[in-house]
Amino acid sequence: MRESFSTPQCAGCLACAEDCALLRGYGRPIFQVPLHEITAEQAFACLQCGLCAAACPLGLDPADPLRVKRQELVEVGVVNLGDYRYLCPDEHDNMWALCRAALGIDYDDIEPREATSTLFFPGCTIATYSPRLTRAFLEFLDGIYPGAKAVVDCCGKPLRYMGLNDRAQQHLKRLEAKLEQWCVSRLVVGCPNCYYELLEGLGGNAIEVVDVYSLLYSHRSLLPVEDRRPSVPYTVHDPCPDREAGVFGKQVRALLEYLEVPVREMRHHGRYTICCGTGGMAKHFVPGAGDWSAQLRAEEARASGAQGMFAYCMSCLFNLADSCTPLPVVHALSFFLNVQDEALDNRRKSREALS
Repeated sequence: MRESFSTPQCAGCLACAEDCALLRGYGRPIFQVPLHEITAEQAFACLQCGLCAAACPLGLDPADPLRVKRQELVEVGVVNLGDYRYLCPDEHDNMWALCRAALGIDYDDIEPREATSTLFFPGCTIATYSPRLTRAFLEFLDGIYPGAKAVVDCCGKPLRYMGLNDRAQQHLKRLEAKLEQWCVSRLVVGCPNCYYELLEGLGGNAIEVVDVYSLLYSHRSLLPVEDRRPSVPYTVHDPCPDREAGVFGKQVRALLEYLEVPVREMRHHGRYTICCGTGGMAKHFVPGAGDWSAQLRAEEARASGAQGMFAYCMSCLFNLADSCTPLPVVHALSFFLNVQDEALDNRRKSREALS
């Protein structure tokens, strides 16, 4: 294993640690910490959220040593991944498949059986807990691109979070082969994590990767016309993967402005958003790892003066619904399509069924 992670450019200013409890805990720049001093718990407690990199004035990524440490721990077998098979989307009995089975959810009727140019890729969490929302968006999409279908699959990012980069690449290649088999030329993606993962992973072929909110904004005249404007202001939580490009956040806010929804921004938003507390799948490895971040997010939401919150990542919604109580947290896609979302109820049911 490597002894150090040499980055002489680090100025030692600790800007990266200002909003990160994990980095503050070292008491010195992470680049000055030898890799052998980083424990497995510390490596897997990192939320991989990117805020430290956004804060670095030199453009460095202080999470790199922790990411490298994760991968090395997996490679040498210090971390027993057999205990975490349920997190691996390339395993038949992964947690999303088990939850859908427990809830009796399947999509056989809307998955492609022949060539289709446009495919909806909702992402694991939306497809698993929100069949009503999945089908509602596909219906909207079919009105624009007749014959559109949906595929329930994973982008493979959980594998990368676990340090299984080779398996993540193999998973992406299998997905790419399926898309080619179906002659897909347009992939409309509902999950920010999936969107950026697939945008990068499929960038070398002819498939156009589109986010759901850009499509909604381009066809906003087709949105349900009922007056659903909240009488109180809402805030918007930006998930970590949208930090750099801001594709989802810009379109969500544009749609809210179009619908005349009053928005109160939190202190950390956009490029400097803070994690909901579930980033990097840390809480699966280190219980309570992201609690500090979830608590800070809840405090900022209340301080904003907003009476509710929009989230556009379903995993964020779940964690924030728990930490922000009694502030209501609503999925933006459900709001725009006027769908009564059952995700939180289905999460509760799946937990009861699988406990």
